[in-house]
Amino acid sequence: DAGAPRLLLVEGDGVVVDVHDSVHRAAFNRALALVGCGSGSLWSPEIYGHLLRVGGGVAEGMLRVWFDKTGWPSNLASPDDPEQCRRLLQTLVVAKDCAVAEVVQRGLRLRDGAQRFLAEALEADARVGLVAGTGSSLEDGVAEAAIDLLDPAVQTQILRSTSKGRYRGMLLGTPCSSFSASPPSSAVASSPPSAAT
Repeated sequence: DAGAPRLLLVEGDGVVVDVHDSVHRAAFNRALALVGCGSGSLWSPEIYGHLLRVGGGVAEGMLRVWFDKTGWPSNLASPDDPEQCRRLLQTLVVAKDCAVAEVVQRGLRLRDGAQRFLAEALEADARVGLVAGTGSSLEDGVAEAAIDLLDPAVQTQILRSTSKGRYRGMLLGTPCSSFSASPPSSAVASSPPSAAT
């Protein structure tokens, strides 16, 4: 139906901003370097991608696979002591999360063509929503940082919602109730930001 409204949901973590290489991989490398487990670029994009797949997509799983393959740092944890290994993994996850926050605070880069893609979708009268929390946690602030990088004319039209409720991701946009599926009762909608912000 040519007159039917179109909705385009775009993953913010991978399509708009490359969080895997420029944010998370860099943060893992920094965390590993901070505890003396190698230089600042220990995990290449290929190693990171492999660990992301086989480690279940979670930091602790990725680190466990890495140490199981390369050896646990003997000065920090013995593979024979599960409690030491658990504490090391927890420490590294916290250090990685802190490094992610620093990267986001320093500033992210939009992927090449992301601005144009979103602008063209809006010009074609699509409603555009940004889905976040798929490659990073909502608390990382990646989605908000990505929107801040967009031209103000695009920012004001991106769908926003402050819903964090039971969703793994977050839709940034017009009230969720304007979509055909009803949101959970915890969804709280907000208006798009003004171009002045």
